[in-house]
Amino acid sequence: MIFDMKKSFSECWANQKQKCIVILISFTMILASLMTIYEVYAQNNDNTHARNHPFELLLPQVSPVGNNIFLVWQDNSTGNDEIFLRKSTNGGITFGNTTNISNNTGSSTSPQIESFGNNTFVIWQDNSTGNDEIYLRKSTNGDTVFYDLKNIRELNLEYKGGPVVSDPNLKVQQVATGINFPTSMAFLGPGDILVLEKNEGRVIRIVNGSIMNQPLLDVNVANRQERGMLGIAVSKHLNKESEDKQSVYVFLYYTESKSKDGGDMKGEVPLGNRLYRYQLVGDKLINPKLLLDLPSVPDTVHNGGKILVGPDNNVYLTIGDLTRDNKRDSPIITKAQNHEEGVEADGRAGILRITQNGKAINGGILGKSHPLDKYFAYGIRNSFGIAFDPITGNLWDTESGPEFGDEINLVDPGFNSGWNKVQGIWETNENFPGNVTTNVTELYSYNNAGHYSAPEFTWFDTSTGPTAISFLNSSKLGKQYLNNLIVGGFHDGNIYRFKLDQNRTGFLLDNPLADRVANKQNETQAISFAKGFGGITDIKVGPDGYLYVLSIYAGGDDCGPIYQPGNLCISYTKPMSGAIFRIVPK
Repeated sequence: MIFDMKKSFSECWANQKQKCIVILISFTMILASLMTIYEVYAQNNDNTHARNHPFELLLPQVSPVGNNIFLVWQDNSTGNDEIFLRKSTNGGITFGNTTNISNNTGSSTSPQIESFGNNTFVIWQDNSTGNDEIYLRKSTNGDTVFYDLKNIRELNLEYKGGPVVSDPNLKVQQVATGINFPTSMAFLGPGDILVLEKNEGRVIRIVNGSIMNQPLLDVNVANRQERGMLGIAVSKHLNKESEDKQSVYVFLYYTESKSKDGGDMKGEVPLGNRLYRYQLVGDKLINPKLLLDLPSVPDTVHNGGKILVGPDNNVYLTIGDLTRDNKRDSPIITKAQNHEEGVEADGRAGILRITQNGKAINGGILGKSHPLDKYFAYGIRNSFGIAFDPITGNLWDTESGPEFGDEINLVDPGFNSGWNKVQGIWETNENFPGNVTTNVTELYSYNNAGHYSAPEFTWFDTSTGPTAISFLNSSKLGKQYLNNLIVGGFHDGNIYRFKLDQNRTGFLLDNPLADRVANKQNETQAISFAKGFGGITDIKVGPDGYLYVLSIYAGGDDCGPIYQPGNLCISYTKPMSGAIFRIVPK
């Protein structure tokens, strides 16, 4: 049947003008959608390709929300029926990159889209299994990152009802979602946060809970396992040319790739773990200055990565031993790992301290040569957290053990944490604990410039995987929490709270933790502050005085070579979304 538009419209206008107007508007919207989808397709292809190559773009759907316009359609240009989506942020003048939200299933048809604020839903029919089924995807941040609502491992948190705070007077708010494997964050100001995406090598900016459309920086990173975009810190200075303006330095630590993101997945050796200083100008990070060029081999793990600008305005950086092989005859073993017969320290296994221009401070603590003169502490297996006590100015860290011996340490200049001969309070037997030891005579001391001290707290069983550490230098959550030490767990999604003693060199702990050892999981109930955050990667006190938590949705141990159904684990090779939470009074 051939549709006679002119005749039908004339009859409609003569009999039912109002109904006819509605039909005309609907037809105009459909025509506009078809024209828009052609333009969108043409933006991705040169004009010759758009004119001379046949393609099937079917059932376009448009969902406008203010200046944001989502366009979704069924596409058969590859020979497979797939669902594609693009977004415009300027009212449809231009569109961003194309996203395949049907994951190349090849038999996806009839898409529909609907937006409510930052929540956008796309639904379609799929016959890839031979059965006609309905698929649903959701985006919660007004962007083009969509997830499967049935995929519990992507969406749900470690604790089914979480996240929650132990104090009934406090609650958890969600600040932002849809961040790809976030590792660290830094505040530029109230409601203005820079966040790192590990595997993409991106620095994104989140303002009042909304992710800006374009990253401030996108660099090539090696991202196998624990490599990637890892650490960030911000330092503000008065502009020399105009004292009423500030210059903003952003320090970034990442595993730099020679070619593209994930080049090391195919055997490419990274350029190194590198610390850069950038300048923030507008919404871009420019003028990179290489401050430290550090090793990134032999393994893909224990890269550390936390950066902190201390009260002395110097830059502090954590880096691990870069190997999972805990044997004392590992391929690369240095004196900084407590082996006198090892090679000279090369920057691994320590906390490094430099000026904001990359120079050593006062000739160094352990020695005069580079990079030994940059070491503030050594003998560290891996660390994802450092923080300065706002009262004393002392540095504290968290350290991750193998299958035991997670630590919280008070870190004095020249501190030796004991690895790889001591972890926690136990001798090391590769990945297993040996005897409890107080004999540390075998540790390397750099002519007594270094000194060992036992951790102020350690976990034996089970490992929490401590990462973020922060002092709650605010009374906004209650005076009882002021200047307490807060520690987050990557494996269990818990937040722990520690009260410090009068000298602020240790913790006030009652039995069964008076021995400063968590021997069993249920022993930590007294220090449990909150739970259910998935895998915590960073914790900061915001300019508003509240506690901000950065985490990935699913916590657990690192995934092994064989997946065990029902066991939550962290896979570094698959997409892992995350969020920012804030703890506030009710």
